[in-house]
Amino acid sequence: MVGATSCLCPTPWVPFRDYCYRFERQATTFHNAEEICQSYSQMDDVSDSHLVSVHDTEEGSFLFDTSVEIFGTGDSWIGLNDIQEEGHFVWTDGSAYDYSNFNPSEPNNLNNEDCIHMLNKRTAGLWNDKLCTVLKPFVCKRAQWQWANNCYLN
Repeated sequence: MVGATSCLCPTPWVPFRDYCYRFERQATTFHNAEEICQSYSQMDDVSDSHLVSVHDTEEGSFLFDTSVEIFGTGDSWIGLNDIQEEGHFVWTDGSAYDYSNFNPSEPNNLNNEDCIHMLNKRTAGLWNDKLCTVLKPFVCKRAQWQWANNCYLN
């Protein structure tokens, strides 16, 4: 029997709104982080998992605060990038690019930076573009309702 909290998200996923978030301490490249997130989609017939997409200030604050709590810093990969076309940002999960939180001087494409990360505690989760090959912790996201199908309450 799956416990009541597993109805939202199984450990180590963290629920917020209608999604589950997995905060990965393992520092890796943007592309490898996305591959790891996608690998979680192949387990247990659950929904697609990708690097996190952020769609409003409340979700961004949740991500930053939880990253600081788990990683000790907010500095982590998110799923936004302009790899295919410079200046045309897309989320790895294919969702709409309807919110941004870039640091005032970003994105600047210094040395062809195409991948986006949240900055550290000092900047309270503002975003920056970075070379995709830099190693950073990361956050995966997927819908939580798929687990509810296997949930049984006492």
